[in-house]
Amino acid sequence: MVSQNSSRFVCFVQWMELHWSWFVATAGLIILFVLSMPSFYSDVLLVRIQEETNSSLISPEWVWPIQTTVIYLLCPLSGVMMACFQPAYVVIFGSAIASASMVASSLVSSEVIFVVTMGLLYPLSLTFCLNTIAYNLSTHFPKDSFTKPFAISSMGIPLGALLMQSIKDQIVYWGKWRTQLQIIAGVYPALLIPFAAFIIPKKTILRKRFLQNSNRQSLSSRKSWTTSIVLGEGRTEDDCKIDPEQVSPNTSLDRNKTPVGINSLYSKKRGLSLLDCNNFLLFVWLLLPPIAWFVQWFGLTTFWNDMHIGQRTIPRIHMVMAASDILGRVLAMVVGNRLASQKIGTFVIQIMLYTAISFVQILILHQWSALICAIICSMVRGLFEVLAFSIVIQEFSSLQCRKSVTFTMLSLGVGHLSGLLFTGAVHFTTNSFRHLFFVNILAYQTLLFVIVATPLTSRKRKPDHDKVEWRVSASTDATSDDCRSERL
Repeated sequence: MVSQNSSRFVCFVQWMELHWSWFVATAGLIILFVLSMPSFYSDVLLVRIQEETNSSLISPEWVWPIQTTVIYLLCPLSGVMMACFQPAYVVIFGSAIASASMVASSLVSSEVIFVVTMGLLYPLSLTFCLNTIAYNLSTHFPKDSFTKPFAISSMGIPLGALLMQSIKDQIVYWGKWRTQLQIIAGVYPALLIPFAAFIIPKKTILRKRFLQNSNRQSLSSRKSWTTSIVLGEGRTEDDCKIDPEQVSPNTSLDRNKTPVGINSLYSKKRGLSLLDCNNFLLFVWLLLPPIAWFVQWFGLTTFWNDMHIGQRTIPRIHMVMAASDILGRVLAMVVGNRLASQKIGTFVIQIMLYTAISFVQILILHQWSALICAIICSMVRGLFEVLAFSIVIQEFSSLQCRKSVTFTMLSLGVGHLSGLLFTGAVHFTTNSFRHLFFVNILAYQTLLFVIVATPLTSRKRKPDHDKVEWRVSASTDATSDDCRSERL
């Protein structure tokens, strides 16, 4: 009976190891869902503070755009944290920031300080968690399969928006809102820490498995590692064979390090630096769509206010936009891998869709047409935000996963910041958005010409037909040596 239970436990552990990657994606979905809900609740809290202080210096519609900008723009901070600490610790630190910001927001009586705490400080928690989850998923899944799990995890943000837009008007009247924030701040760590334990990189799981095998055989009698090498022209699979004496006993499974003995054969893929002209073009192409989305979204929101739509109707429209965002991410799960591999076509399709939306917005005569534009705009935004991460993950080397994820978030952050400043300047100057849609069409057509005329990095890169990349798995023991290779 004991042996039977032991075998069942072993089978369960093996099943967990096999499906651990999807546990990471599910944990990311729950973490982002929980953290995103107060963000969509903060505009109602700002209205309550304005009612208490009889002041209205800041419009509530600006709170979520500011939060969205901060989420992506301050990603270098999370990149530094990931380089210094384990991913689970970074997620826990993000939950601590969320709790601290909510406690601080519950104690303030000034709308300016509230915007600082909930608009600037609280989004840092989403920054740390989103960046960490995206990086961990890139270590668990191959590049050509990254789109689906990331779409699942990132779906937590629009799900939080969908839930809060439906109940936030009722929550504010359930009791004292300051007490509500303090209670939520106390619940957050206990709720998020168990899910943070699932955020473990793939290399850590492999290292633990390797150490378990090492307990059975001494390191002096067995050495094992796996890596990728690039063989030049004229090299064959036989060149993968490594002298066992050249393998260090302390060789790590960390893929950011090169095992001893193959340094002469190893060569990195594409590096990551904005000083590279092609990288800069990719950076520009990634930041322009967020500008377009922000102008579309905020323009439509202000247009609804100009049409004197009731305050109870606007949250329902936001619910529809959140549902459309979810639908766009579901679409990314279905066709995302194909679109991400066609980089030029992806950008062209995106620009053409935004152009069509801007053209329709010029002819808006009724609130139903504005609602249709909002649905399409949100769907496109959800789809291409997922594709932006997939394109960069596929474009750069697996050794640059952490930098490439931060690179993508920084591009989106600069795009949101530019859209925020541009939209605010236009609204402050003219109090109208109709002529802004003409500017959008002109900008989109110019960008479309640049994309078609200028090749993406993958076009200008030197063809690698004379190089073959192999994943080498070497293992030695006291009696024999084994070298297996797999073509990538």
